[in-house]
Order: sequence, then structure tokens, then C-alpha cells
Amino acid sequence: MGALYTDMQSGETATSNTVGNKVGTAEATNLLGLLVMGDASINTAAKRAGIKKISHIDCQKTNLLGIFSKYTVFVYGE
Repeated sequence: MGALYTDMQSGETATSNTVGNKVGTAEATNLLGLLVMGDASINTAAKRAGIKKISHIDCQKTNLLGIFSKYTVFVYGE
């Protein structure tokens, strides 16, 4: 990961369920390492999209100088 700026997406996990057409997101942000807000849980992302069967999960991590960071979870399924 970069020291100045990072913006990366990666696969976290997969199941044997077929890939669905729904995607739900959930995120948490961090300011200065002092204030963390949000709910980046898989459960929250799945509920937001009405997903009952999860096929796979991706995440995106963004960081700017350690001052601001964001973690986003993407849940795919039916």
C-alpha cells in the first residue's frame, strides 16, 4: 500500500452459490485515527440489498496520508 495515497479493491471471500444480480455496500471511515464512523459489516451490506444467499464479497480500501481512510464492503448475491 502506498505511503501517500492508497485506493485498492480486492476479493475477500467466495462461496459456492451462483453469482447473483444484487450488490449491497457498507462502509466505515476514519479521520486522523481518532474518529471512526460507520458500519462496514457484511450483514449490513447484505441487508441493504435484500441478499439472502451471498456469492462473494469484495472490499475497497482508500487511505490519504493516514489522515482519512475509508473501508467499503461489497456483498454480491441473491
